[in-house]
Amino acid sequence: MGNQASKVIEKQKEKNARKKSNRRKSTVTLGSHASVVVGGTISGNYDWIEDEGHRNQDVNQLLNSLWDHYLLKSAKKSNTATQLDDSITIVDSGTGNGIWALEIAAEYTHSKVIALDLKPPTQEQGKPPNLFYKEADITKPWPIESNSVDFVFQRSMGHVIPKEHWHQLISEMYRVLKPGGTIELTESDLWHHNPGPMQRAFDEFFESQCDENGIDYRITETINKKIELVGFKELNHFTLDVPIGEWPEDEGKPSSHTIVVLLCLF
Repeated sequence: MGNQASKVIEKQKEKNARKKSNRRKSTVTLGSHASVVVGGTISGNYDWIEDEGHRNQDVNQLLNSLWDHYLLKSAKKSNTATQLDDSITIVDSGTGNGIWALEIAAEYTHSKVIALDLKPPTQEQGKPPNLFYKEADITKPWPIESNSVDFVFQRSMGHVIPKEHWHQLISEMYRVLKPGGTIELTESDLWHHNPGPMQRAFDEFFESQCDENGIDYRITETINKKIELVGFKELNHFTLDVPIGEWPEDEGKPSSHTIVVLLCLF
């Protein structure tokens, strides 16, 4: 009995040590551009850490999405490429972990921010009062009135939305926007620029998988036409190159992704 109690105490000590370690790891830093403490999202919910100490899939997805968020924010030097006024209505299409919507709601305190996702965040603690999460399939009619939104934001959905659903998705953006409203779509090339032989082989394999699953591998090249077909009149398209990996000694450029940002006016 004494030995069993000792084992239980030791196991509890190990679990507490893992919790303290996770608290220390809840700071995400990207170069010199961004440093954020993710309080209430990672620290404070240790049910996501398995008994063996391994992160489960949800935590890995969360960390990847946080990295994606701060990488794009650093590349654009802002959460948006669009100049926004306060006291407007903003929609975040496919909000994911909700970090973009959270930061925008905190920055534009007089605006209403609506974040749409199949599984939006459920945590209310620390959520700004002007932020509203709504459960919705963005490829189907949105639970938002027509002509009621000033700005729609969406990013990194090219590898998620099948080709056949893009027209419906962009049509919903057009429907909910007020006259003069704007959408901002940010997508990255699904292939690498200046790849080595192994990366090139992987890109070819990934393209074949996209084709099999109905994903538009060339979304950054075809999205302009998709937007114009819906009825948007003004299109501002620009790209940002983001280096991936170390700078090679024998070439002028590293492997990189191209991020395409589209600003479209109703």
